Amino acid sequence: MAECFAIPLAVGTVVNQQQILSAALAAAVAELEAVVKQSPVCNIDETSWRQRNAQRRSWLWTVVTAQVTLFRIAPSRSGQIARELLGDDYGGVAGTDRCSAYTWLKYRQYCWSHLLRDFQKILERGGDSYPVGWYLKLQADYLLMTWARVRDGTLDYGDFLAEFPTIQTQIRHWLTLGLTVSSSHTAETCRRLLAADPNL
Repeated sequence: MAECFAIPLAVGTVVNQQQILSAALAAAVAELEAVVKQSPVCNIDETSWRQRNAQRRSWLWTVVTAQVTLFRIAPSRSGQIARELLGDDYGGVAGTDRCSAYTWLKYRQYCWSHLLRDFQKILERGGDSYPVGWYLKLQADYLLMTWARVRDGTLDYGDFLAEFPTIQTQIRHWLTLGLTVSSSHTAETCRRLLAADPNL
């Protein structure tokens, strides 16, 4: 405010304005929470949020749907906060990281950037892990490239859906092969992914 508009503003004033705005927007936020709980698809994540003079670290939670984005600063990273944001009986598909706060979700899709990191680690272990990681990464890269074409309008969504089961089958195939390799780390990663994510 000082640099752009030559308006001096104390830190305390910012905090006071945040509280005023939070109170003023409470009803609108409640409406957004209802929209989130009915959304068939969402992405949810949390990140640490330090507050001055606070004894404990807080967490900034974000839920993104096709219609709205909801933010909440909460005192914990627990599954209880995720349940409050999505609703105990959330039946949509939630894109998440591997935080244990989301294990209660019925339909959960791991974030593809996390999966790509897993596939890269498998590849880098070498030996009989290498081909498993290489093919997993190949399929994931192809999936993301194909989805990018849907988003930019150069591929019809129906064509993407028609091709998706083949990609999915290949990923499951290589994860299953990964259970038999000599590296216990690779085998455990593949077991965890097969058990936790029904969309792989």
